[in-house]
Amino acid sequence: WHLVSHHGVPNYFGEQRFGIQGNNLVQARAMFDGKKIRDKNKRSMYLSAARSLIFNHMISERIDNSCFEVIQIGDVLMLSGSQSVFKVEQQDDSLTTRLQEGDLDITAPMWGKGNLLTFEAVAQMEQRVADNHQELCQGLDKFGLKQERRRIRLLPSNTSITVDENDHSVVLSFFLPAG
Repeated sequence: WHLVSHHGVPNYFGEQRFGIQGNNLVQARAMFDGKKIRDKNKRSMYLSAARSLIFNHMISERIDNSCFEVIQIGDVLMLSGSQSVFKVEQQDDSLTTRLQEGDLDITAPMWGKGNLLTFEAVAQMEQRVADNHQELCQGLDKFGLKQERRRIRLLPSNTSITVDENDHSVVLSFFLPAG
């Protein structure tokens, strides 16, 4: 619990985003193949599911490459409490300290139109993940979604743990930021 409250957890989108048995992704693919979805809310949900799947794979790629908590030249970082982003153009130990303190976070793309903000090895990694999901990326582009960035880490705050040995229960308490 201490590790989670100090280092955070991967900011994956949960299963509910993808619908029962992944149906939102099935519908997104059908929509990208030309199926008309008149309900704007459903259309939005399907687009969101496609973006979320790609984003989740971006996080997994960073974890698989042991760089989930490692700032690299080419990364795009987001300031805590805002959507302001900036590119990492050179190694800077102060950025690592700020990451550890929760003052900023590494980001990954929410796929859409536009170029990746990352560069060098980070951009290559993100493009590799996107290339594995070409159909979804092209569909999102076709539907006009703009490329955005999202934090790859979620830091809970106001964390506490209470153990009641009488009834053998554990209560975890925490606050999650919006999104």
